[in-house]
Amino acid sequence: MMWNFDDSYDELIGKAILHVLDSRRVSASGVQRQFRIGYNRAARIVEQMEYLGVVTTPGVNGNRKVLGPPVDIRPYEEKSDEVKISPFEHERILEAITSKRIVIWLMDTGKCSEDGTKILIVNSFSPFEYLANKQKRDKDLDNDINGDLLRGYLFTATMQVRTPLKVLTQHGRIECKAAHKLPKIVKEDWQGIWVPEAKKWKDIGIDMPEMPEGTMASQIGQIPRDGGDYLRFLIYVNNIKESKASREEKYKYIQLGRHMYGQDGMPFAEHIGQVTFW
Repeated sequence: MMWNFDDSYDELIGKAILHVLDSRRVSASGVQRQFRIGYNRAARIVEQMEYLGVVTTPGVNGNRKVLGPPVDIRPYEEKSDEVKISPFEHERILEAITSKRIVIWLMDTGKCSEDGTKILIVNSFSPFEYLANKQKRDKDLDNDINGDLLRGYLFTATMQVRTPLKVLTQHGRIECKAAHKLPKIVKEDWQGIWVPEAKKWKDIGIDMPEMPEGTMASQIGQIPRDGGDYLRFLIYVNNIKESKASREEKYKYIQLGRHMYGQDGMPFAEHIGQVTFW
């Protein structure tokens, strides 16, 4: 199935449409993972699919539905008043980069549940790809097994409620250095592990499509390799668990969490009842 798009559309729009039609799921994070592009570019592609009638506008929980192939292909007219990133989001991104950890923040949808509680979206930013690109490759990395094919090592946190917050916020960290020089993140081995991160095909001179990101195991089953909404949920609830706030304050944030959704659309209410906070 082929379509002809002019230069007003992203060059990946055709492939992105085929991807969402096949998977029947759509989100900016999903497009970002599938094509290994920046989040803002992925969000713009999703907006272009909405413009073409391929997907719906976001629902009350931030989810979109896949409708079908584009019918009327017109030049894309970008919303002139659209703000790609707010000053608040920019501050959170800078916070993530300077603190070298994943940062989450809440966004008001402007909508309320039946009991009048605000519905919030939990967004996040991981700085580790950005930081890895700034690193200088360690010469000793070539001495590791298959070191010439490695970009470095990637830290994978155990996706469970009991995993400490400081470990969860290091998930996806990349170090371009030899195994014996990797920083110690966990206190107990079950909390996470460093795994070899292979170079991309293009980095070793092979002209072929990159492998999809895949999934990883978690307490609730398979989730996206980057942790997705379940990681955002774990960071949120562990912030509550590990805080020194009063019982009343914690209870307020627990109740608030029942009306939250991750940026990919997962309702926190599905899992928050399984967490022991006291």
